Amino acid sequence: MTDAVQELFFGPRTEPLRVADFERLLEQSRGWMLARQILRQCGLPPDESHRRWLRGLAEQSQRVLSGQRGYCDIAHASLEELHHAAAWLESQSRKMAQRAIHLRQAAHRKIAA
Repeated sequence: MTDAVQELFFGPRTEPLRVADFERLLEQSRGWMLARQILRQCGLPPDESHRRWLRGLAEQSQRVLSGQRGYCDIAHASLEELHHAAAWLESQSRKMAQRAIHLRQAAHRKIAA
């Protein structure tokens, strides 16, 4: 990895890739990028730990869509892609809320026992 790429994506060696840099990369790509493409540009292997790292960056961003096609800046996503991503997130949030309810119920049963 060149020093320029290191600085762009990681900042000082102690600082991880910043969300703003990830967003800038996707905005400049003007479309979808696969995780392996992004990681290759960073000089990193496309292993699960680095893929998880990218997912974490996407979760922190208000501008990044993620899905089967990879990652995309919202400025370059179609209306259909935006609606699909929002619907998927809403579905996931309902599932997580239901799971939280079940956990609370289990805790209350333990307290009552």
